[in-house]
Amino acid sequence: MVEARWLAIDQVPTAEDYLRNGVVTSGVPLTFVHIFTLMGCEQSIEALIDQMPSVISCPAKILRLQDDMGSAKDEAQEGFDGSYRDFYLKENPRCNRNDAEAHMRSLIAREWEELNRECLYTRTFSSNCTRVCLNTARMIGVMYSYNKEQRLLVLEDYAKMLIL
Repeated sequence: MVEARWLAIDQVPTAEDYLRNGVVTSGVPLTFVHIFTLMGCEQSIEALIDQMPSVISCPAKILRLQDDMGSAKDEAQEGFDGSYRDFYLKENPRCNRNDAEAHMRSLIAREWEELNRECLYTRTFSSNCTRVCLNTARMIGVMYSYNKEQRLLVLEDYAKMLIL
């Protein structure tokens, strides 16, 4: 709804506003709520929605940033959808695409640090629920490691290792 409102009134969000909204629209929080409920996680759904813990928001930000780095040109979005990179470049006109992607990689690294800190020291959730969050974040790197032919070479290597 937020993105639709931005489009309807021709408003350009800040990169930070886009990323904050992108955490929710990534689908990661909703997916985790369902997984945690099925796993019998001790947290209530209301608590997860009202104050999103880092174990949920970090994989969501990693997903959004990875997606925006690689797939915007692949999806033929025709200008109807933005990306964090686009909004960052609008806010920082002296930066080029490589600078923006370096900034995005640093944001991803920061989210990994926060996720690891949360999983190792804070322990908001049970170890099983935390493992789901970590494995989801790990999977994102594999999902977006495709080449120009849209082949997931890392995934192919993993499959070969399992077979051999």
